[in-house]
Amino acid sequence: MLHSNCYYNWYVFARGLSRKLDKQVRTSYVHCDDVHTQGKNNGQKQVVFICNGNIESGGWADRLKGIISTYQVCKELGLDFRLHFVHPFRLTQYVVPNHYDWRIDDKEVIFTTPHTDIVAFEIGEESEYQSKKQKERLTRRLSSSQARQIHVYCNAMFCYKAGYSDMFNTLFRPSERLQMTIEHYKQQLGNEYVSISARFIEALGDFTDTQKTEPLPQDKREMLLNRCINAIERIHDENPGKTVLVNSDSRTFLTRAEKLDYTYVIPGNIIHLDTKGDDDTMDNYSLYEKTMLDFFMIGNATKVYRLDGKWLHTSGFPLSASKINNREFISVNVGR
Repeated sequence: MLHSNCYYNWYVFARGLSRKLDKQVRTSYVHCDDVHTQGKNNGQKQVVFICNGNIESGGWADRLKGIISTYQVCKELGLDFRLHFVHPFRLTQYVVPNHYDWRIDDKEVIFTTPHTDIVAFEIGEESEYQSKKQKERLTRRLSSSQARQIHVYCNAMFCYKAGYSDMFNTLFRPSERLQMTIEHYKQQLGNEYVSISARFIEALGDFTDTQKTEPLPQDKREMLLNRCINAIERIHDENPGKTVLVNSDSRTFLTRAEKLDYTYVIPGNIIHLDTKGDDDTMDNYSLYEKTMLDFFMIGNATKVYRLDGKWLHTSGFPLSASKINNREFISVNVGR
């Protein structure tokens, strides 16, 4: 039953999902009374953000929100922050510690209770109110827990309020292999370019996503494609002489966009981090390389545009990328 207070409705909904998520996470832990079974943290309480496939953690941008929000609270409380990101790839393939070493050996991660406290919560719909409550809840749980390790599973977004760029660049820099490829595409694009992103999920019938939707009828697909191409043309008119980097989860859209002589599409595999790739012959690095390349290349653009409107998903990926170097972010409505 809905309450007249929308914040109360959010609270009830989010807490219900959080309880369900917490129950799902705990199935991966075992009870053990031996305090010496795992871990060597010298008695210091550790906070470990977990991305290990126990649950669907969302895409790269969703995971980053939770990681950086958790790091922010740890920094404020003076707690030791670690990141256990091993699924669907080991994060250190693509990014490595920059000014803060967040690495933790697999053997040091304690998956036994009660030595480990579990903090898992569903974010629900993002809002100013929710952002405030997220931080209050995470701060309370991390500061009050007496466990040797606290494992955090969340996509909290309050890090967007302030300091995201500084915290991201404190934690991460591209791996040597990824940085070499970034430099290659910087040469291809030039010193100044703009980026345009569009997320269709399954609207064009050419992408598998965790959010299941029905593909549009062919006539509506063509209408949507034309609106998006027209938006690219308008954005280019506003940025004369600049190459337009186009990013999307739709190969159909990218193929159409590439026909414009001022656009550029980074080649590679298009995949969501919580889905399995279709090409079993592709090595793990190549499978997810384009995702990470797109992210950093968007972050290096002079302006970051996102196409929004009917049948388009409001993607957090370009928004997150724009924040790593504090680039201007612009939402462009393609119409209904």
